[in-house]
Amino acid sequence: MRLLTALATMLLVLPAAAEDSGESLLQKVLGDADAPHEIIEYASLSCPHCAAFHNEVLPEIKARFIDTGQVRLVFRDFPLDRPALTGSMLAHCQPDEHFFPVLEQLFAHQSRWAAAEAPKDVLKNMFLQFGISADEVDACFADTDTNRARLNRILRTRMDGQDRMDVDSTPTFFVNGSKVAGQFDADALAELIE
Repeated sequence: MRLLTALATMLLVLPAAAEDSGESLLQKVLGDADAPHEIIEYASLSCPHCAAFHNEVLPEIKARFIDTGQVRLVFRDFPLDRPALTGSMLAHCQPDEHFFPVLEQLFAHQSRWAAAEAPKDVLKNMFLQFGISADEVDACFADTDTNRARLNRILRTRMDGQDRMDVDSTPTFFVNGSKVAGQFDADALAELIE
């Protein structure tokens, strides 16, 4: 946890994290990588508006546009606080095929863990029911080279969003490269991609 605390502090004091170090941004893609339309989402896992999008809006967008191969969603972390960074670390620690299911659970149960005094402990108990052991959760936060690199990429992605993409709140969306103010739904997306 010492590693997480130190890196969370960097969110406030080290804009240099966005400098190019040769590492790519940490992002995950939902849908066909070759889909003709792209939504880039910057989200904080502790953000209630982000949770509302994932819980209420994304299922319809997924059914109408992502599952049909028209749109790909590129998820980029923009952690606003330590709990969000904790959730990001847990999600990115999972195998790629489990990333979006874990993300879905983090947003669905955000009220249980994001405001908790010890979010990692709540997440440990919560993810037991999804087949992720307490030891596996602990391994995600161990002070290892792999975990330090993962956290650095999460922070670099956040700082790139802030510095290069002018992201200043969450969620922030880019549809086919154009910034979309506020949230949108499936019908608004249909208009944007036509």
